[in-house]
Amino acid sequence: MEQITIETTDKHWLPYLLVVLFFGALMTAIQFTVPEIIGYDGYFHMRMADLIIENGFIQEFPFTTASILSGSFANLQWLFHVILGPFTYLGLMLGAKIAAIISSTFFLAVFYWFLRKRGINYPFFWTLLLTFASVDFIYRQHLGRPLPLALAGLFITMYFLQKRNYKGLFITTMLYTWLYPGVIVQLFIVLAYSLFLLSTERKFPRKLFFLPLIGFLAAMVINPYSPANVSFLFTQIVKVNMLGNLFNQEWRPWSFPELISYNWVPLLLLAVCFFLILKERKAAKEGIFYLGLSLFFLIYMLKTRRMHEYFLP
Repeated sequence: MEQITIETTDKHWLPYLLVVLFFGALMTAIQFTVPEIIGYDGYFHMRMADLIIENGFIQEFPFTTASILSGSFANLQWLFHVILGPFTYLGLMLGAKIAAIISSTFFLAVFYWFLRKRGINYPFFWTLLLTFASVDFIYRQHLGRPLPLALAGLFITMYFLQKRNYKGLFITTMLYTWLYPGVIVQLFIVLAYSLFLLSTERKFPRKLFFLPLIGFLAAMVINPYSPANVSFLFTQIVKVNMLGNLFNQEWRPWSFPELISYNWVPLLLLAVCFFLILKERKAAKEGIFYLGLSLFFLIYMLKTRRMHEYFLP
């Protein structure tokens, strides 16, 4: 197998500006199809950002008595709430919508940037296809949650992994840990790529694996909610996401008709990828890694529809 390391050296900023303007206008049009915040979580996140401005990093959450927030509270998304802070001055409703537009546009711009940097043909087409490939995916981009920023962080992480940019990986993992408890997905991708290099190069990339892990641990310690954030992260991932959310509609698996209707475009592309890789006698390492990653999230998505937000991009 031969690794493809094509990377464009195009430094022109105009394509990126046009992409930001195009997708910014598109995300604005979608976001303002309704006057309210789309979904439910956006109300919580904007009010939390407002509370931080008013009271700093609150250490208790007395506003509910029937959730995990009423116990040993830790804000695992405090960086996201800090980012939302300036938007609260626009009004909580309007600020949440503007922030969601910027977040979703930023993710699509990063996706486009990643494709260009990796020398992928027709990056605008693939970014546009990602936008319209599933109504469920684009809906989730507008919920006022940190998901778009987290997805952007994953592509930046994968770029740094392939470039062996250790400092970039360390900093990205720290920011990701403060931003979103889904940092576990980022660490999984780091582990998967490290094991893939071990299988293809017969040498485990210790620095590539351990520096992001150290960044995660450092961010857990250098944290306004340390040490309560450690037990709360365990509660969030294990007790809520793995166990409690089995009864949550958005975590349940799709029926077969729903699975096809929401995912026929990426499933078709996946089938084409299989055909192309099997056709090639020497497949690129990059292609095999991403195909394997896609298959993992596809299998996970069969158990819970939430993994759709990782499988599709």
